[in-house]
Amino acid sequence: MRKIVKLTTLLLTMVTALQAAAGYETITYNGINYEFYFTGTGDNAVGVDAKVGMNNGFSGVADIASSVTCEYTFISGYDEQGNPIYSTRNLSAPVTAICKNAFQGCRGLTGVTIPSSVTQIGERAFNGCQNLTNLNIGNSIDSIGNYAFQNCVNLSSVILPNSITSIPKGCFYQCYSLASVTIPNSVKKIGVWAFGFCRSLPSVTIPNVVTAMGDSTFYECIGLKDVVIGNSVTAIPRSCFYGCSSLASVNIPNSVTDIGDKAFSNCASLTTVDIPNSVITLGKYAFNECSSLTRATIGNSVTSIGENAFYDCRKLTSISIPNSVTSIGDNAFYRCWSLTSLDIGSSVISIGEYAFYYCSGLTSVVIPDEVVTIAKGAFYECENLGALTIGNSVATIGDEAFLNCRALKNVVIPNSVIFIGTNAFFNCSGMMKVVIGNSVATIGVGAFSGCTSLTNVIIPNSVTEMGQSVFYNCSSLMSVTISNSVTAIPPSCFESCSRLESVIIPNSVISIRTSAFAGCRNLSSVIIPNSVTDLGQKAFYNCSSLMSVTIPNSVTAIPSGGFEDCSSLENVIIPNSVISIWASAFAGCRNLSSITIPNSVREIGNKAFYDCCSLTSVTCLATTPPVMGGENCFDEQCYETATLSVPAAVVDEYRNAQIWNKFINIQQLNSENLTGDVNCDGEVNIADANNVIEIVVMSGNNGHTRIPVPGESIIGDVNGDGEVSIADINAILDIILSNN
Repeated sequence: MRKIVKLTTLLLTMVTALQAAAGYETITYNGINYEFYFTGTGDNAVGVDAKVGMNNGFSGVADIASSVTCEYTFISGYDEQGNPIYSTRNLSAPVTAICKNAFQGCRGLTGVTIPSSVTQIGERAFNGCQNLTNLNIGNSIDSIGNYAFQNCVNLSSVILPNSITSIPKGCFYQCYSLASVTIPNSVKKIGVWAFGFCRSLPSVTIPNVVTAMGDSTFYECIGLKDVVIGNSVTAIPRSCFYGCSSLASVNIPNSVTDIGDKAFSNCASLTTVDIPNSVITLGKYAFNECSSLTRATIGNSVTSIGENAFYDCRKLTSISIPNSVTSIGDNAFYRCWSLTSLDIGSSVISIGEYAFYYCSGLTSVVIPDEVVTIAKGAFYECENLGALTIGNSVATIGDEAFLNCRALKNVVIPNSVIFIGTNAFFNCSGMMKVVIGNSVATIGVGAFSGCTSLTNVIIPNSVTEMGQSVFYNCSSLMSVTISNSVTAIPPSCFESCSRLESVIIPNSVISIRTSAFAGCRNLSSVIIPNSVTDLGQKAFYNCSSLMSVTIPNSVTAIPSGGFEDCSSLENVIIPNSVISIWASAFAGCRNLSSITIPNSVREIGNKAFYDCCSLTSVTCLATTPPVMGGENCFDEQCYETATLSVPAAVVDEYRNAQIWNKFINIQQLNSENLTGDVNCDGEVNIADANNVIEIVVMSGNNGHTRIPVPGESIIGDVNGDGEVSIADINAILDIILSNN
């Protein structure tokens, strides 16, 4: 190793013919290159200053001189032959700067002594000097360039002189071994990434004169345990102490007004924090994943809590949100599962998405009256939340707001609420009672799905729209009152409400959609109002206790699986408005002993009456055999044992019709039991009159005139005169009028 020699003046010999008024020369001493600057010519030439220049590949110790001297040779005259006469002078200049990139990448550099004459260190001057261990900085330095000592991975200690006023961007970035740094009282600003990844730094004191720090100042200083922040700092900037995993405590001074995004994120050892009253802004992810944080006090000047501010602070037990706060950001307390005490200030207007997601320790929450919006997933998976008070200004309960809050028992939704979002109370399995306010207009998809303890519900008249599966699998629901403003019962609305015994469908309902009451195994009877025009597939599928159902004459089709597996169904009246009975419509109705298919029916789907094993009587009033959708419209037992009764005039057509001809017993209708009941539906009404009119029109004359064979009656011959005519129509009308 080269011996360290401290020089006050370097005598350097150089020969030059340079006659310019100003210039510089590169000179070398002890392997160090300097740029020597001078001005003037001849006897008037003087040295100005010198700077340490490019020193690629330098090894050993760099002992930088405080001044340098060079021999300056110039033309002082000419001899008689005209030849120049040279003279020599010594020019001296102080070394005042280390140039940009001067020793960059010099991996063999082990030590540096910077004299007091030097005032500037250029950008990246010692960047990447990975074996630099000793650094002595003179007390006149007033400027250090960005990343000057970046990646000096073996540099262990630094004493900065009182002459500097700022520590620049990335100055000691990635100095992994830096264990000691003294920041003088002269420093007012610390730049971005200044000490980023200084992983061995155990403590730092930021002087009181420092007013500003840059983003990520101490980023990933994983060894940092103690930090003192001066009382002139006004902001803890973005990611300032991000990933300082050993930092156990921090004192935030009253001068601070802003805690930036991710300021203390991933400080895994931080146990307590007191945010002073001076702080106004608490940024996004400010204390994100501070997994040891047990207590946090928020000052009473904070106006908003940023997104993810306390995300995954799993040991945080209590939090009091002051009255100054107006908004709680998305995921603000996400997965703070030890949180048992929560006090939300009275000025909070909005609670962000998933703000208290999986705060499984919470047992009670009071949402103040100022809150207008409870956003999506705000209290998602708060599984021990048993008591909930919703403020009187809440207008929106967002999607999944209280999803999986299994301990909730009684919920009162105030009259201020207009919208209940998708899955808002999904799987709140302990909820026994809910009062829905009379301003609610929309109840979203699955809003109360899986509330298995809910026993009754009243849907207020304000409700005009419900999403599918609103009360799906509310297995304890016994009664429900549906608003007379509802126009559609959506798909799977009450599916698997296995204890539902009765339901009143209001006249406002136009559509009962797919699986609306499927699996309501305790439902014994249902009246479908005349307003309903559309029945969805499997609307009453597997309503195994349903014994009777009235289908209005506004319905034109019995849907696929509409009453499939209604195994207790004994009586069903299919109105004369029905044109189609679709596949499996009544399949598995094993208690159904008879069925009357009205004259209006044109097609019957495959398995429509399959596995109706008690069916002994089938009456089809259609004068044209409906088209059958498959061999299994009825099962084989029915074809063999049931009696098919059809209009006398078309008995032969049925005996010859495809699939209908599988019935062994086909006979003509007997309408003698009730005079005027032409369609044999058990009552005399305008439908019977229409049937007679149709017969008269089809006959082409004044009706049937043939004499019936013994035991045969003529359909439509109401007055028994042996023919069907206008007189029979009048007879039916007389019966109808007399009945009314």
